[in-house]
Amino acid sequence: MRTAALILLLLCSISAQAQYRITRAKIAGWGMVAVAGAADGAVNGYEFDGRKSFERKFNVSKTGYFGSQSWKRAYKGNNPDNGFKSDFVRIVGAQDFYHHADDLRKIGYLSGGVVIGTQHRKNTKKWHTVADFAIGFAVSSLTKSAAMWWIRN
Repeated sequence: MRTAALILLLLCSISAQAQYRITRAKIAGWGMVAVAGAADGAVNGYEFDGRKSFERKFNVSKTGYFGSQSWKRAYKGNNPDNGFKSDFVRIVGAQDFYHHADDLRKIGYLSGGVVIGTQHRKNTKKWHTVADFAIGFAVSSLTKSAAMWWIRN
């Protein structure tokens, strides 16, 4: 909570100096980066925990959406020897937490960066662009750390 207050104070301070503008688009971009950071932390923490975080925390099935062997859901009868359930599943891949969160982090980082980057024309000084991306890095770092801590504890 204290960190969020410090970030808000920093944003207000930066905004008050030299016509630095915080636009709705920048806020949306930082929001996308925050979601991507949370997904990144969840995926990394899940991997570090042997993909057993949800089994340990919530007693889910090993082959369920959040389970450590969820990748087997792509196969007939959850058995790789039986082949893929369909050509669609073979092309798209496993439909589980790990793969969805992995896609979310990629899409979130890319789209958030693009949205933030398109706002550079509103900046009046070079350091404004640096501040845009520094804020994005800080937001993603905080949400990644929080998600990784949550999934592993």
